[in-house]
Amino acid sequence: MATKTVKTTKPIKINKTVKSSSAKISVFKTEVPQKLISQAIHVYQANSHRTPSKVKTRGEIKASTRKIWKQKGTGRARHGALSAPIFVGGGIAHGPKGVLANPKSLNKKMKTLSLAGILSIYQKDNRLSLVKLPTAKASLKTKDAIKIFPAEALKKSFTLVYTQLSTEQLRGFRNIKNLSLILVSQLNTFKVAQSNNIFFTAEALDEITTKLKPVLNRKNKKKAESKQTTKNKLK
Repeated sequence: MATKTVKTTKPIKINKTVKSSSAKISVFKTEVPQKLISQAIHVYQANSHRTPSKVKTRGEIKASTRKIWKQKGTGRARHGALSAPIFVGGGIAHGPKGVLANPKSLNKKMKTLSLAGILSIYQKDNRLSLVKLPTAKASLKTKDAIKIFPAEALKKSFTLVYTQLSTEQLRGFRNIKNLSLILVSQLNTFKVAQSNNIFFTAEALDEITTKLKPVLNRKNKKKAESKQTTKNKLK
C-alpha cells in the first residue's frame, strides 16, 4: 500500500521574546533511535488509508464470454473473450484488490518514546515555542491572532497545540494560512512531523510534559548512569 511522504523542513529562527518564555520546553532532551520515529510515522500513515482502491478483473467484467474470432485462419493473434485485459473495456490485470491490510499498531511505550524523541529533536532545532493566548471571553480577530506568532513562522506550516479554546478564539485562528490546530490529547509523532514549528499554550505544555515525564526522567537517568559507568571503567 502506497504511503504519503513527509517532507522535512528547515527550522525557523524564533524571536527572543518567544524563546525566552519557553524555558519549560528545555525538558525535552530524550534521545530516541531514528528507526523508532520512522516506524511511528509509517504506522500513522498506513492506518490513515481507510478507502482502498478496487478494480475489476476479467472475471468480474460484465461482457460476453464468447470467443471473438476463430482460433486459426484469420491472420490475427488468437484471443478469447473481450473481457481480457488486452482489450479496451476489459478487466485490469494485477490491479488493486480493494483488500484493506490489517491495521498496524504501536504499543503505548513506543508511542510515548517516539513522541518524546521527535519533540526533543524539534527542541534542539528551536522549533518548539510557548505562546500566550488572550482570555477566552475576549473576541479575537484574525489580524490580532497573527501577531501572536513570529512573522517568519507564518511563511510555512505550523501547529498550535492547545487544551481548550473558546468559540471566539477559534474564530480568530481558523483563517490563518498554514496554521493547524490540534488538541494536546491528539498530538502524535506524525502530526509533529507534518509541521515546521510547534507552538504550545501553557496548559498544553504542562499536560504533555506530565504525560511524557516518566519517559523523560527514565531516559535522563539511564544516560547519567551510563556516564557514571564509563567514568568508573576509566578509573
